[in-house]
Amino acid sequence: MKKFFSSWMLAVLLALTALSLSACADKKPEAVVEQFYQAVFDDKTDEAMSYFSLADVEENDMTAVKGKLQMVIGGMSSGAKKAGGLQSMKTTVLKQEEAYAEVETEFTFKNNDVEKKITKLVKEDGKWKIALK
Repeated sequence: MKKFFSSWMLAVLLALTALSLSACADKKPEAVVEQFYQAVFDDKTDEAMSYFSLADVEENDMTAVKGKLQMVIGGMSSGAKKAGGLQSMKTTVLKQEEAYAEVETEFTFKNNDVEKKITKLVKEDGKWKIALK
């Protein structure tokens, strides 16, 4: 009985792990964009950086690219703070293909400024990532 219970628990844990991993891989492009911008506005630079596709960056250029991305993320974060912080964010998928997507995001800041950005994404190892180009 004890062995059956242990085997059953192991099977349940494996199933839950597989389900959670597949949920991460199947995130919709608009969800990735929302999570990226939320990380930016929450000053979570490392998390925000993880949403970029760096697969095409040459190894000798990686440090410079990461430095530029950190500057851009920091600028976006400070711009949002100057506008009183983020009030709301709305995303709309403009285009989605098997390995490419474009998402428009409308930001409303607490000072009532409204800004729109279009983010291009590519699929990398089954996950949507923000394209650098």
